[in-house]
Amino acid sequence: MQNDSLKALETLEKILTHEIKAPSDLEASLLIEHKEACCRKLLPMLAYEITEMQEDRSWEPYKLFQILKLLGAFREPRAFDWIVQLKSHKEVFDEGEHDAISMVWGDIIEATAPEDWNHLKGYIESIDSCSDFKEGCVNALISRMCQGKLSRSDLVDYFDELYSHNLSGETYDPELLVILADASTALWPGESLEEIREVFGLGLIPHRMMSFSEVLDAYNLGQKTCMENLEACPHPLTLEEYFSEDLNPEEEEEELEPSNEDLDEIEIEQEILESDDEEIQDPLYCEEIETLAESDQA
Repeated sequence: MQNDSLKALETLEKILTHEIKAPSDLEASLLIEHKEACCRKLLPMLAYEITEMQEDRSWEPYKLFQILKLLGAFREPRAFDWIVQLKSHKEVFDEGEHDAISMVWGDIIEATAPEDWNHLKGYIESIDSCSDFKEGCVNALISRMCQGKLSRSDLVDYFDELYSHNLSGETYDPELLVILADASTALWPGESLEEIREVFGLGLIPHRMMSFSEVLDAYNLGQKTCMENLEACPHPLTLEEYFSEDLNPEEEEEELEPSNEDLDEIEIEQEILESDDEEIQDPLYCEEIETLAESDQA
C-alpha cells in the first residue's frame, strides 16, 4: 500500500513537470485511489504558486494550471479558498495556457466550490471579479444544473434578475451581460428573450462580441435540443478528461493576433460609453427582431 502511495506521488510529480502529459487509465486510477495523499502534496503547492503570483514574484503558470486541474479532478473543497483569490487576477488567464485552462475553469470551480450554489453569486456579481472568473462561476452553475444539483428554472430566474439589475441601471456590468447572454443561449433563451432583446437594443452588448442572431438561432432550435446539447458534455469531468487532448490543444508555434473577443475591459467599456447617448438603429438588429416577430406569429 505504501509503495502504491509513493508511486502515485511520483506520477503526480511527472504530471506537474510535463513528463506525463496525460495520465493513462491505470495512472488515473492510482491517483484517485490515493487522492488524499496527492491533495496533501498539492494544496501547499497551490498556496505557494498563488502567493508568488499575488506578490509579483516568480510563479509557474503551467505548474499552477496542472495543480488546479488535478485538484478539480479530485473534487478537493479545501482548494476553493485559494482559488477565489484568483478572481481579480486577470493575468492568470492571459498566460500561454489560457485556452486550456479556460475550457475547464468552470469545471474546476464547480468541483471545489461549496454545495450551496448561492455561494457563487457574490463572485459573479462582484466588481472585483475579472470576466474570466465570472464566466467560470456561471459555467459552474450550468454544470451543476446538468448534474441535477440545480434546477433550470432557478438558474433562468437568477439570470433574469441580473438582466433586470443592469437594465434598470442598478448595476452596470457589460462583460457580465455578454456572459449571461451566452449562457442563456446555451440553456435556450425563450424565457429571457425580452430581456436579451432589450440588452441588444440598447447596445449594451457590442455586436462584435455577440450577435442577436446567435440568440435567435438557439431560440429556433428549441429548449429540448439546447438542453440535449448541454447534457451531451461530460459533467463532472473525470481526471482523464481534464488532461485529454481535446481540452489541452498543442501550443501554436506562431503567436496569433488577438481576436475581438480578447479585447480588454477598458476598450469594451469605452465603446459602450461612446454609444450611450446615441439611439441604436442597427439594421441587422432590426431585421433580427422582425424575424422573431414573424416566427412568433407563425
